[in-house]
Amino acid sequence: MTPGINVVKTKVQGAGEFLIWDLAGQVEYAITHGMFLGVDQCLFVVVYDLVELSNGDQSTTEYWLPFLKAARKSEDKTQVVLVGSHLDRIHNKPEGEKAAEFLLRQSKKMFDGLLDIEDSVIVVDARDERCKGVETLKKVLKERRECIVGTKKLPKVCDKMEKIIKPWREEDVPVISWQEYSDRVRKKYPGMDESELRTVTSYLHLMGEVYLAEFDEHDDQVILNTNWFMTNIIGAAFAGKEFAKQQVHLPDQPYYTLEELRAFFMKKIDTPRLLAILDLMGLVHETEDQKYLLPGKLPSEGSEVEWDPQRDDVKGISIECASETDIFNPNLYPSVQKKILDANRRSSAVSRSTVKYARGSVTVLVRLTKHKRSINIAAKCPDKDSVGACYESLHEASDLIQSEIFDRSPGTDLNVNYISHESLQTSTNLEDVLTYSKDSLMQAEKDDDGFVARLRNPADVTTKILFPGYDKMFLQEFGVDCRYEWLPMDTITRCFRIMDGDYRAVGKALRIESDVINDIAEDSKRHKESPTDNIIKRWCKKNKRKMTIGMLQKLLSRPSLAANEDALRAVEEVIQALEAKHSEDGSSIEAFEPEVVRDTSGSRNDDTNDAPGKGGHVMISYNWGSQERMKRLKDELEHDGFSIWMDVEEMSK
Repeated sequence: MTPGINVVKTKVQGAGEFLIWDLAGQVEYAITHGMFLGVDQCLFVVVYDLVELSNGDQSTTEYWLPFLKAARKSEDKTQVVLVGSHLDRIHNKPEGEKAAEFLLRQSKKMFDGLLDIEDSVIVVDARDERCKGVETLKKVLKERRECIVGTKKLPKVCDKMEKIIKPWREEDVPVISWQEYSDRVRKKYPGMDESELRTVTSYLHLMGEVYLAEFDEHDDQVILNTNWFMTNIIGAAFAGKEFAKQQVHLPDQPYYTLEELRAFFMKKIDTPRLLAILDLMGLVHETEDQKYLLPGKLPSEGSEVEWDPQRDDVKGISIECASETDIFNPNLYPSVQKKILDANRRSSAVSRSTVKYARGSVTVLVRLTKHKRSINIAAKCPDKDSVGACYESLHEASDLIQSEIFDRSPGTDLNVNYISHESLQTSTNLEDVLTYSKDSLMQAEKDDDGFVARLRNPADVTTKILFPGYDKMFLQEFGVDCRYEWLPMDTITRCFRIMDGDYRAVGKALRIESDVINDIAEDSKRHKESPTDNIIKRWCKKNKRKMTIGMLQKLLSRPSLAANEDALRAVEEVIQALEAKHSEDGSSIEAFEPEVVRDTSGSRNDDTNDAPGKGGHVMISYNWGSQERMKRLKDELEHDGFSIWMDVEEMSK
């Protein structure tokens, strides 16, 4: 078994010289797998067990092939060779070879255009180094090596630098500062200036010959022997119980003190300098009280965010691998945890799969699901005053995670979905939750008044899944035909503050009975809500219609609501900013005409105060400067069946 990463430079007879990186497969070392997969001039040999394959177990390739795709940072396809081992343990060797051939065809089809997988079927007998499979592997290695070296030549000075560095790798602690490294090199190679040394060292870093830990110009560190560092530092620190030869084990625990780590590493290296390098690699996080967290040594289980679904509003986002060819780089989630912990020093809980932290009154939980193909985020909003902070915290976490994926798992294709509100009401760990795509929410908002999966009981609603007043995707998509709830929060707040001063006029304009208006007002006062908002919602529910932004604009344009000019102006500012257009299905803001909303518990059929009778006569007398407004009033009254007399030609002159 390999503790960490074993690096060996060797000559393969008949194939050439290779620097072989043997990566430990144990879960404790998974976070180290992505550290050197971005190196240049690589050929990846994925070795799987033919015995396991014959039993239907493809877990080796199911992990490593998506992982190699995830680590891809350029358009160049990663070169991969599949090798089946333990042919000697297969009773029916032809059947074993057939299984290997089938796996190869399946893998090439699945990763077509994503990975450059060698065409040759290679199976080897571990007891016979001259078997057909070994000879085929040597031939493939030679061909691939010549192709890589022929197209990606390194500067000749790199060979000279390797010779200079070679004896330094045997030192007890082959880690030195950049300044010492520069002084040593210049004694051996006086003609090399600082800029050239940086360039050459960067090449060596990409090849895995050295590791350059860049902090700033004065504190950079150079690891001269990467094999020593991977085995004696990372290998020892993250070793599991199965590595009996490791005499000292770091126990799995949330935090370590500097003294505990000093005792573990003894005199191998200056501990603060070592921790700074591990921190740069994303393997260590220093807490506010000078304790150290190693993500790979965290306990398997952690505390969850505790919330009361009946009291707290919880919303969530899920960042998911797009297909079966995608996986997150194993060092992604530890890096996410570290970034979150760095930004939120007073986080309250962390484990291998979760991190919980508080941003003001908002609590956020981030979880890597068991299948490790989704990162779910939930933000708990304790009250209405915290909705904006909740929205910002949720999307801030989402942006951070997507940024880390782009940096550490660049080949992973993503879907960003929204977690069902009803799922969040019953889930306490964010593990098994229902999610919706952006397209499904768009369709629900367009066709079904925001109801998603209506057949579910209870059904999800977009206004519960997203943040009305903050999420802008419906505004941008539907313009004036978007429901009024999606107006920007500052606009909707400004409108209702104005309209609440004359909410009875709003109710009358919507033809809601006086008794109903009074009941709504009392209930709104009790719950500290806007009576105008609740009046509009009552109208929508009763008429089974949605109040769009365009309809709200027309409502506010009525002369009877003239006192709400500032609210109208706020809505029109949004419409102008969106450069809104009417929907293509023929609906229009001009089609809006309120219907009567009555208290159906009574026997009264009409109320002349709320719905004017037909056939009456009205004369309008007005100040000439208000003529346009009075014309609109005349049109409304005529629509309601009144006969109107109105001076429009200045007859009094």
